[in-house]
Amino acid sequence: LIMLLDRINSPFVRANASVLQALMRLIPFLAFGDREKMLALVNHFKPTSQEGKSIDNKMSEIEKKWNDLANQLEKRYKSLHDVADTSAEFEASLNRLRENLQQISDNLDSLPNDSDFEGKLQKITQLERQLEGQRPLLADAEATAATVTSVISDTKSCADIKAKVQALGKH
Repeated sequence: LIMLLDRINSPFVRANASVLQALMRLIPFLAFGDREKMLALVNHFKPTSQEGKSIDNKMSEIEKKWNDLANQLEKRYKSLHDVADTSAEFEASLNRLRENLQQISDNLDSLPNDSDFEGKLQKITQLERQLEGQRPLLADAEATAATVTSVISDTKSCADIKAKVQALGKH
């Protein structure tokens, strides 16, 4: 950087406007992120000179872009963190509900085909109560899915989550 700064004042660079412009565009990028280099750059040029103004403008542009990107990154990190927690909660709730529904389905499939209609009716009634007992888990899964979809910006992921909850409601 210092070498390039020294070359800016050479007669060759001063005589070739395109070389000077190229150096003036390059130098701020070489200094960005390094305080010592940035200070050397600022101190090299007088703030009132054309080069100083050009570098100051370029540095301001770069810093603004950097801050914008840093803010976007921070928002995405927070959003992903929120989604990860809520998504894990949703998956756990979904798995618990699936397991319970599968168990009820297996119990229904395993009912004997004998002529004891009273016993069979009692077992079906018990299974119906167990199925009704799953409604709070379904409501929790739906509420968690709503929270996840409100945080996620990806429409495909939102549609996937909604489809999973709808599939549970059909069981």
